[in-house]
Amino acid sequence: MPVRTKKLPIDQTIKVIVFGSRTKKFIISQKNSNKLINFLENIDSEKDRDELIPFDEIDAFKKLEKKYGKVGTTIRGYRARDGLTQKELALKLGIHQTHVSEIENKKRVVGKALAHKLAKVFRTNYRLFL
Repeated sequence: MPVRTKKLPIDQTIKVIVFGSRTKKFIISQKNSNKLINFLENIDSEKDRDELIPFDEIDAFKKLEKKYGKVGTTIRGYRARDGLTQKELALKLGIHQTHVSEIENKKRVVGKALAHKLAKVFRTNYRLFL
């Protein structure tokens, strides 16, 4: 049974498109546009204060690396960044989803050919996966 939803009038909305690894479109009401602008301005001003910290100096990443290994943690991180499931990644790599799971859980090693495929999917250096 269809559910009725309140639809905003077209002339009172703003379309926001975010480009990246996955393009996303949002429609917000004009009355919320100031909130969005303030949020974006805060992100931009905080950009200059960000410092890069090697991941192995952060306790949470040390725990992840201990549990999943460096390669498994790296793949999980890139999947999270790009919003990919194991199944979606497996399709892009041409392998089974169980193989992705086994790699992430230190039960299977990554060969050079697969490392190159991973690097292409995640747009990074293949040596991260060896």
